Amino acid sequence: MTTKPKHTTTRLRHGAANRLNHRLSEQARLEKELRDALNGIPSLGNDKQVRLREYTVVTFTVRKDNSGLPRRWEYVAKPGTWESVAEHDARIAARKQGLVIHAHLETTKELRA
Repeated sequence: MTTKPKHTTTRLRHGAANRLNHRLSEQARLEKELRDALNGIPSLGNDKQVRLREYTVVTFTVRKDNSGLPRRWEYVAKPGTWESVAEHDARIAARKQGLVIHAHLETTKELRA
């Protein structure tokens, strides 16, 4: 006959207290991230009001006339532009400047004044 081992620890996976603790810790983490993000935004003083807009920035590595080492090149699209449209406009702008696209590095959203 076998006996089941007695567990000395209790797991609170599905209990109400565990859900509450998890929700409170998640809320504290989100508040900390928001505080850190707001502290990173520069302020120009009380007399000037800054309006930040979200721009789509497309980053490529490009070459001039398909020769030499590739260099980093950024294109900033108008606010409210979709990412796919911004990438397409960036390719057109690079070609108009006589640049050959080597690689697409990233497409990001940035807050700018």
